[in-house]
Amino acid sequence: MLEINPNYSHVQVKEVLVPTGPWSKNLNGTERKLAEIMQANLLRLLAAWKASILHSKLFPEEFVDQLAENSMKEIRELPQVVHRYNKCVFVTAMRNENAWTARKCPWQEPPDYDVYDYVVRPLPRE
Repeated sequence: MLEINPNYSHVQVKEVLVPTGPWSKNLNGTERKLAEIMQANLLRLLAAWKASILHSKLFPEEFVDQLAENSMKEIRELPQVVHRYNKCVFVTAMRNENAWTARKCPWQEPPDYDVYDYVVRPLPRE
């Protein structure tokens, strides 16, 4: 999106796949530590999702508890043949000298822009 914003130049996008386990034997120490941290963060994130699902009162508490428990178990015990990664996207850009107020019209997203390409869609209410 920054590529078409007139206030930025030299936009660079870098995508990095970070393993969240299980890990291959050829990871160096830094890669293994990063993968362990990503797995721990994923487990913490599941707890937050569980809390938000419980708060919404859309599903029975027993179902949500079982879902969270099984999800955490899957993350911890995934077999070696399955490779799981988090995709991290890093973007850098240089701010132009143009002031934001110097624009003739406000920036508009492109016609094919869909916020759900960047945000997880909410579950449909049944």
